[in-house]
Amino acid sequence: MMNKLGNFVLGAFAGALIGSALALLLTPVKGVVLRTRIRDSFVTVREEVQQAAKTRANDLKQELARLQNKPTVE
Repeated sequence: MMNKLGNFVLGAFAGALIGSALALLLTPVKGVVLRTRIRDSFVTVREEVQQAAKTRANDLKQELARLQNKPTVE
């Protein structure tokens, strides 16, 4: 399961990087505007990845507690 999360994070990062590079090369937008958009996109991706990691960590804690027959803490 952790391998899937790692693959997701790697794919999201690679996609954001490739998309940003293509945007820099192909867009008619001014540099300042484009850099702002790219920075905002990276912030959004970072926040989504952090949230996904927190969710996954919580799921794993609950699964561990279930396997150990302990009550779950949310």
